[in-house]
Amino acid sequence: MTHADREAATLSGFAARAERVRASFARQGAMALIGATIVDLAPGYCALAVVPRPELAQQHGYVHTGIVARLVAIMQQTLMVMHGKSET
Repeated sequence: MTHADREAATLSGFAARAERVRASFARQGAMALIGATIVDLAPGYCALAVVPRPELAQQHGYVHTGIVARLVAIMQQTLMVMHGKSET
């Protein structure tokens, strides 16, 4: 198998896992509730975003750490799925 063949196989596997991650994310009502979106997925990389708004803020106006913690947990789970270490 050539380098190009291995790279194509890796990207093909990645595309399938990325689709599973996006589908799983779409089924998570909590992510919809807070307005979180997947910005980018790449091998070893996951970027999520949430638009700050009053409903997500703590008393000083910053996004509540509970929201941030949930986003971090989702990114960790996403990376585990992308590396074949977990199911969605």
